Amino acid sequence: MQRGHEGRGLRTLDPGREDGRGDCAHHPRDDGLRLTDCYITAAARCVPPANKPTTEEVATCRRFLAAEIRSLPDLAVILALGTVAHGSVLAALGRIRAAHPFRHGALHDLGSGLMLADSYHCSRYNVNTGRLSRAMFDRVIRNVRGLLDAPAGPGRRVESPAPR
Repeated sequence: MQRGHEGRGLRTLDPGREDGRGDCAHHPRDDGLRLTDCYITAAARCVPPANKPTTEEVATCRRFLAAEIRSLPDLAVILALGTVAHGSVLAALGRIRAAHPFRHGALHDLGSGLMLADSYHCSRYNVNTGRLSRAMFDRVIRNVRGLLDAPAGPGRRVESPAPR
């Protein structure tokens, strides 16, 4: 997510309906929603069989992800939805994965003012099985918003991830 960047006409995902069953379907383009301080991209750009990209597919797409990250000079926070995105961001930035283990709600300082925030992917499977609830996802989004709104440097206040 980038300070001062605004996207228009992009589709958004809803990680949970009011009834708690979850609905990750795309909203129509005329839903009136607007992305603020946000840029959306993907670690893998294909829909592979069983929705699980292979190592080769993710590696092939990584150079595009790295180029997109480099093209955003004011980038402050990257929100990784799932372990595939988390690992791909770290690889694209040349960071060691073991130094930044994936954990829902975790925040990783990647240096140079860049933070990586982790969330379980808001897939229908994760929502319907209760692995990711609306409250869990909202907490991550509030933390990212807090990072973007806070002055740079130590002392940023964020919520602790709730236990599953």
